[in-house]
Amino acid sequence: DRHAYTDGGIKRDRITPVSGVRAPDIEYLAQIAKAAEQLGFEAVLTPTGTWCEDAWLTTVALAQHTERLKFLVAFRPGVISPVLAAQMAATYQRITRGRLLLNVVTGGDSTEQRRFGDHVDHDRRYARTAEFLSVVRGAWSGQPYDFDGEHYQVEGGLTALPPDPLP
Repeated sequence: DRHAYTDGGIKRDRITPVSGVRAPDIEYLAQIAKAAEQLGFEAVLTPTGTWCEDAWLTTVALAQHTERLKFLVAFRPGVISPVLAAQMAATYQRITRGRLLLNVVTGGDSTEQRRFGDHVDHDRRYARTAEFLSVVRGAWSGQPYDFDGEHYQVEGGLTALPPDPLP
């Protein structure tokens, strides 16, 4: 919900109770997820950023309140290591029985990127994303994976089990 970030067009450094934004509550979010499922939605896109709750933790909790609904969650090169991201996605798939969809987010608002400690320029973010996805696929291969790139150097990267199905 973009209103949480801009509060009706007034950009805020952080969300406060005075800003009129509802505090996250798992019961309320579960009601929304259940309603989406009952209305026949296959999946929902979850927000990502410093202005909202972590999408990975929130949606894995919401999956416990739904049966079929899938969750489109951001994969964010530059914010997380590719092997950890591969492990998180594989674990998520097992916990939710295959209800993860990935949204590869190369970058967005430069202020938001810097909040996460990412100062790579626009063009280099795309090169980094290509490397990130190569490492993720390698970690899911079932064999130790080495990678030596400009942005990532990995020795023996792998996950305990590959995700099933691949997100």
